[in-house]
Amino acid sequence: MHFVRDRKKLISRRHFLRGASGAVIALPLLDIMGCESARTGDLVAPRAAALDPGGELNPRRLCIVVQPNGTLRDEWFPRAGAAGAATETDFTLNHIMGGLERHRSRVTVLKGVHNRLVWGGHFHGTASLLTGTDPTFDPDTGAELPESQVRGLSISVDQAIARHIVATDRTAPADLALALGTMNQTGSGIHDVSYTGPRTQATKLWNPVLLWERLFSTPVGDDDGSERRRRRRASILDDVRDDYVRLQPKLGRTDRERLEQHVDAIREIERRLSVTTRECSTPLRPNAEVFGDFWQFNHRLPEALDLTYELIRLAFACDRTRVVTLLMRMEGQSGGEITFPWLGIGKASDPDNANCGTEWTRRPDCEPNAVCNDRCQGPESTEHHALSHYEHHPGAYEKLKRINRWYCDQFAGFADALARTTEGTGSVLDSSVLMYTSGIARGDHSVDDMPFLLVGSAGGRLRTGRFLDYGRSGRSHNDLLLALLHAFGATDATFGAPAHNGGPLPGLLA
Repeated sequence: MHFVRDRKKLISRRHFLRGASGAVIALPLLDIMGCESARTGDLVAPRAAALDPGGELNPRRLCIVVQPNGTLRDEWFPRAGAAGAATETDFTLNHIMGGLERHRSRVTVLKGVHNRLVWGGHFHGTASLLTGTDPTFDPDTGAELPESQVRGLSISVDQAIARHIVATDRTAPADLALALGTMNQTGSGIHDVSYTGPRTQATKLWNPVLLWERLFSTPVGDDDGSERRRRRRASILDDVRDDYVRLQPKLGRTDRERLEQHVDAIREIERRLSVTTRECSTPLRPNAEVFGDFWQFNHRLPEALDLTYELIRLAFACDRTRVVTLLMRMEGQSGGEITFPWLGIGKASDPDNANCGTEWTRRPDCEPNAVCNDRCQGPESTEHHALSHYEHHPGAYEKLKRINRWYCDQFAGFADALARTTEGTGSVLDSSVLMYTSGIARGDHSVDDMPFLLVGSAGGRLRTGRFLDYGRSGRSHNDLLLALLHAFGATDATFGAPAHNGGPLPGLLA
């Protein structure tokens, strides 16, 4: 063992190797640093962040998908596993999540996570869902706000994660966080979950045409940020490797061996970086006549949602954005025009609620022959919001099962597409986390036992393949938001209302 005793020949434990392009990389512990621990310490392979300050091999991504009007509790939470009652690792995905069975090892289902900020309701549920704050009262006067004025009172977790990425990653794209909606162009608080600050909704792209124009009006290849980032990372590794070679003659045998292992790890990272995503390409511009007017493409919602998911996939693959929040349809009253003809629920356009049958009542404030939301209020309605209030009626329940399964199946298809999109030696899904939820828990406007489903580990930061049940007392959903923030490298002690924080949700972070 050669250990340096002459302090004049020692180098600092804080010694960095520097490349011509400005790369700065820390060395492993070496004998030449005068570190006794170097002779017994474990060699840790260089982290991507160390090799590329402000960047990683594959950037972490977040997509939050919000389904309207809650879910069906008995069709949502996992059922018993092979050995009996559902446990953390032995459980069966329920009906609504059936399409995610092929991703079971990537899935994390949460139970006993409550929104403790509000009493319930669509307006209050959506405004508090991602902000973790109670929007009920005016922050200046303390007066209770009417529902029409309810807004989120802080930044939402998606926007907070985006700001953290911008502050710590110099390779982040310009359009880092996007708020999307389908069939929803209004600015009312009931229709927004993403906030850049108190009472300030993130600008929403409410149809696929706007999304395409925002992300792909500059063709991939003309100004492809992901390719520039890949080239910059590769040049950094070249610079650093040269400096390693210059250091070798100064080292003893043990240090040279340790350094060679370090260099080998760098070469492996370089090899992985050289394998680029194969499906980064410019998509065709969506047809504005078909998808430009949100009221007109109700019967085309499957196409619009599929197109939106595909644009998100390509945006992730090309690193044109990293954080997306998608509100699939507006919460609460959606209007008689919004039906589910592809599921056999209503006509393509049913403004007069011709399918209401006999068990329905007209809203008192709805004039004869007028277009009013939810004017078909009974269990025979074809409209999601109206049906959600009648989940105990067999006819409404069966329709809700089909509606909720359909929404979750579209989400599962999105996960499939990300899993097929190669990136390095894995897939885009490997470095992402997808969260599926709703503004309320059920159609009765309750917000206890909220539906929270995660797919993906955010590049290994989250433990997956599990059903986490926090019991009847449960945990605040603020703890989930904080855990997501920590999964992206932030170290905040709280998120949202401090009184409703108990630390990152236990058992979620790796």
